[in-house]
Amino acid sequence: MRNRLTHPLPYLTLSVISIFLAFSLFHPSIDARSGVIETLSDEETPPFVFASFTPGTALPLTSPDNRVEIDLNAASFSQSASVKLYSLSAPFGLLDWRKWGGGFLVHAEVPDNEMADPLDTFGSPVTITMTYLDNGLTAEEEALLKLFYWDEEGQHWIDAVTTCSPSTQQQLDMDNNQVITAVCRTGEYGLLVDKPPKVTYLPLISSNHSASLSAGEAGGTAEASNSLAAPLASCTQLIGNGNFEKNKNWLIHGSTRPAIYTTAKSLNGVRSMRSGIVDAAYNTKSFSVFSQDVSIPADASSVTLTFYLYQRSSESGATSSAGSSLPGVQSLNSPTKDINYVGLYDLNNNLVADPLVWERSNARIWTGYAFNLLGFHGRQLRIKFGTYNDGLDGVTAMYVDAVSLEVCPSAIPVVQNGGFENTTAWVRLNTPIPAGYSTARAHSGKYSMLAGVTQNGSAAKGYSIFEQMVSIPSTGSSATLQFYWWAQSGESNLNSLPAQLSTDSFLLTTNANDVQYMAVMDLNHNILAYPLWRRSNNRTWETASFDLTSFKGKTIILRFGVYNDGDGDVTAMYVDDVSITISP
Repeated sequence: MRNRLTHPLPYLTLSVISIFLAFSLFHPSIDARSGVIETLSDEETPPFVFASFTPGTALPLTSPDNRVEIDLNAASFSQSASVKLYSLSAPFGLLDWRKWGGGFLVHAEVPDNEMADPLDTFGSPVTITMTYLDNGLTAEEEALLKLFYWDEEGQHWIDAVTTCSPSTQQQLDMDNNQVITAVCRTGEYGLLVDKPPKVTYLPLISSNHSASLSAGEAGGTAEASNSLAAPLASCTQLIGNGNFEKNKNWLIHGSTRPAIYTTAKSLNGVRSMRSGIVDAAYNTKSFSVFSQDVSIPADASSVTLTFYLYQRSSESGATSSAGSSLPGVQSLNSPTKDINYVGLYDLNNNLVADPLVWERSNARIWTGYAFNLLGFHGRQLRIKFGTYNDGLDGVTAMYVDAVSLEVCPSAIPVVQNGGFENTTAWVRLNTPIPAGYSTARAHSGKYSMLAGVTQNGSAAKGYSIFEQMVSIPSTGSSATLQFYWWAQSGESNLNSLPAQLSTDSFLLTTNANDVQYMAVMDLNHNILAYPLWRRSNNRTWETASFDLTSFKGKTIILRFGVYNDGDGDVTAMYVDDVSITISP
């Protein structure tokens, strides 16, 4: 694939790579009886409960704020499903004119199969009982409360009962402050007062900004840019809302099929941004584009752009490029077939470099990309992500997550935030048992990273994973990885380890007991080495070292993880002080 990390542009060479995402500092424990994560709360990811559904059985779920009850019946799904129920204090979908009375998000997917589409419909209607607070509601507003569903494709709220056909009536019980509704789709729901407020209309003020858009791309109606005029004192993140958990910073360009914030796929957190078309019923000739403007400081000595893409396409020849590779062109003309692309533009929408990504793929796996943009210091750039569909044959789309543009004033360590004293650099994957920053134990400083389950008796099953992309410099005689880990396990047999996996252990489960591990991976998540593969209950800080000299000049992923088999004998580990030393 052209312009992937392994094939950089001549003037976009790789440097030290770090992923910068904002996540929580505290993670509560796993419920010891049900295996449900009770209140995983932070500034970006709302709290949720997690459970496994088996066809033919009923599964009641209660949201972390105890305001939503979902009764999954025996026919809710025709196959096993991993289900998450989030409590929402504010909507992901745009609120428009309705008054918000609370909400929730239900997400379901096939366990251990990242390539499978999300389970977005229920096999039979599911009863939702939502309790509301009447504080701040007038009697008239309370009588107009109604449960709505956020239609991602249409980007608007619709009556929740219309998710089923035929639909039923919602029940509003004002004596018990409850709304009872039968629904047939997973996704985001909000309890809204179905009445527009009084509005005073102001005169429209036009901006004097003008820009000639690339061929075929339509302009947006709002814009957010990041600028940094002051000299750099430390490493700084220029991308705002790079994990797409908020409705801000990104400009979504107008289109017949515009890009959208979505909960269907995410690398971490709850949402990503999707460009393109996933449903063939909506196939049409269109660009689907979103962008963000940045100003790169003139005194930057390190400028690294990183992002993850999840591509899918039913277009013929989905693993090849489409149209011209556009070397040196100054506008994006309509390609000959569907294409996903990422490009650097000036603020007049002229390409300033060959496209960073120009491909069509049906890989359906999160893939990391990184580029050194040091040659653009002192300039303003528009970073665009987009998909073109030709309206013929199949449809093409991509999900984008974990976008980061880090600028630094001087040379930086190979591993970023190795002591976990802030919430940057590490990506915590969207797994049933998320890893989390912890103050319970630390080798140095205040924080470490916790993976796995610490409460005995928990039935929680699955992986707990965090990782970072790094580039090993080609200079130096050797490169050595070192980290400290503190292990605990309730498994009775600490020596009978499961077989080591050769591919992405986020997608596959083991058939044996729990395991603690650290893996070196390539960008396609093939496992290159296991510096750690243990099941330990030593309960003391140990150091581990591994020779990375053979990876000089390459970009790799450092992944730490714990797998729990759900039998109640839980396993976890704390990790701290991760570093890579380059010898002269």
